[in-house]
Amino acid sequence: MKLIAAALLSALMSVGHVAHAASESEANDTPGTAQDLGPYAPGASFTVTGSRTGGDVDFFSFSLTAAGQVSLAVVTTSGFVGADPILGLWTSGGATPLQVEDTGVANLDNGDDPVIASMYLDAGSYLIGVTHFSGDALATGQVGDFSSSDPNAWNYNLQVQTTPVPEPETFALFLAGLGTLALMRRRRSS
Repeated sequence: MKLIAAALLSALMSVGHVAHAASESEANDTPGTAQDLGPYAPGASFTVTGSRTGGDVDFFSFSLTAAGQVSLAVVTTSGFVGADPILGLWTSGGATPLQVEDTGVANLDNGDDPVIASMYLDAGSYLIGVTHFSGDALATGQVGDFSSSDPNAWNYNLQVQTTPVPEPETFALFLAGLGTLALMRRRRSS
């Protein structure tokens, strides 16, 4: 039993989680001027504190060093009651739309209706956009249509969590270890 506990503790300790935080820079209104959040390995997370001014679109770029599951969320924190954030995710430079998400309703209270998206992404560079609801952005998903003329301002947190996807070798090693533990236990009981 001690051996199983030690193996589980070792596995848990080997999984790293690194959190990063940043504040939005106001010169990030186009895909070409997107704020670079840097490279991330699966298992890392980052939070960006931002503010959306009238008609503003905030773009952020980041890269993944390895494939993994990525979850994104935009939560309004203060400002215009009735803020209706929309979140876009594209490949580097906005060439290919991957996902454009909207809650479908305006926030009646700040933070009540976060926009959430989650998907598997390969290693590479990506672009995130945050703005107020825009029917064109939802309809086409194109980065050029990702805009809003809404004059209201609000603050938000953009949260991105990356989760590693174990490789087949990891599963094979895990199963081999479990098999070895079962064999040892069986030999002791005989």
